[in-house]
Amino acid sequence: MVYSLEFNAVSGSEAQKRSQQDFDDLQNEVAGRDVGRIERFLNGEGNHPNSEKQRRKAREEQLSRFMMLMSDPVYAKLYDDWGKKLNETRQFLDDARDQLAAFRARIEAERLDIDSRAVRLPDGTLAYRGEDDRAYNRDGTLSDNPDAQDIIWSEDSARLAESQHNDELAGRADRLEKKLDHADMIHGEMVERRDNTNDPQTPDAIKADMQSLDGIIDDISGDLAGIKPDNSPGYAPEEANGLSIALPQL
Repeated sequence: MVYSLEFNAVSGSEAQKRSQQDFDDLQNEVAGRDVGRIERFLNGEGNHPNSEKQRRKAREEQLSRFMMLMSDPVYAKLYDDWGKKLNETRQFLDDARDQLAAFRARIEAERLDIDSRAVRLPDGTLAYRGEDDRAYNRDGTLSDNPDAQDIIWSEDSARLAESQHNDELAGRADRLEKKLDHADMIHGEMVERRDNTNDPQTPDAIKADMQSLDGIIDDISGDLAGIKPDNSPGYAPEEANGLSIALPQL
């Protein structure tokens, strides 16, 4: 009989014995007989029989650390204040969204009114009356449409100035919405940090978060003051040869 070089190299050797031992151990483990060598047949650290015990121990240690911190009255109060500040900020952001929605409704209604008074040219474009009584496009450029030269303006014709002011207000609303979106993201991250008792925050980290929340409220409060009906700078009718426009009341 002819044996291969590989067989001859391991036959009866320690390598062959180890291979046979591995096979026997695997059969025992499959049969439910623990021989203490199961880890050799598992791939990855996470599958090690002791991994779950280690994870459980780590979680218990983390929870113990959180409970130890909460046993300190100063830390416990700070943690509670953090939660109250998060709730306060959440309510503030929700109210800000409501105010922004009302503001958008007003300026959208105003836009409909302005465009209804603009002159619609035969090609469908709108022309707005400039201070020089020439026809302008919405973007402020002089209309090059030949039909625009024959427009006979009325006192009620939409002014370029009021159209541009409305666009400025719409841009203000867009910028505020972006701020609110960013604030929502930051707030959500802070809520996750507070709820993660496996990784309790230090007092300094909590104070930093609370200061950030105060900054968010202060910043957005300034923007909200500018979109309230009584405070939002409006289009000045006296600047348009006596033209008046009433902002729809919602």
